[in-house]
Amino acid sequence: MSLAVLGATSVIGLETAKVFARAGHDLLLVSRNTRGIDKNRIKKDAGLALVSCVDADISIVENIEPIAQKIIESFDEDPYVLIAAGTLSDSSETNSSVTDLLEVVDVNFRHVAGVIARVSEELERRKRGCIIVLSSVAGDRGRQSNYVYGSAKAGLTTFADGLRNHLFPVGVHVLTVKSGYVDTPMFRQALGARSDSVPKFLVSRPEKVAQIIFKAASGRKNVVYIGWIWWLIMLVVRNIPDSVFKRLRL
Repeated sequence: MSLAVLGATSVIGLETAKVFARAGHDLLLVSRNTRGIDKNRIKKDAGLALVSCVDADISIVENIEPIAQKIIESFDEDPYVLIAAGTLSDSSETNSSVTDLLEVVDVNFRHVAGVIARVSEELERRKRGCIIVLSSVAGDRGRQSNYVYGSAKAGLTTFADGLRNHLFPVGVHVLTVKSGYVDTPMFRQALGARSDSVPKFLVSRPEKVAQIIFKAASGRKNVVYIGWIWWLIMLVVRNIPDSVFKRLRL
């Protein structure tokens, strides 16, 4: 069994890798800078699992094909791929800067979709495997607070939906993970001081998120919300009439 993680230095990516390693999966950890990953600590926790690291920047379009190829080369007879790469900027920046806006859209959707597409071709040929796509509840409906990031995640969610439909007949599974607030540096950086005012029951711990992802992937779930309360919240948000929704500050 193997797991390749794109975005391995993200807290969720690394914690999920540890859970898979403890279950016997060999790891390929791909990220912009993997020097901060303690491979020896992971190996100690994971027993006999092999751990390899590759430095690659997904924000550079020319890296898409080489990254996909590295992931494919790591495949064994039961390959899993976790797409955890992403970026989250302050919405005021992405609303005023074309450069920042394009980076958010590219890294969160366009470039990762390119990697997924290339990897999925190989899994389709093998007729086995699982792709885990880390999306967000932000993609369920555009809100004024993060509609640039949300639109990128909406695209990623729709892409994963279609790919799941396409690959199902050949036995390849696609899991979409829709996370709410997770206690990570990216969450705190994006919200700043406001992060401390978010109710605790809305914020998940990365270790718990990793366990949920592993269980959902092992059980071949199609879509999983993290945490469960976000399914209910977004059900309400999606069904608010536009005549009312446009007046809300969400």
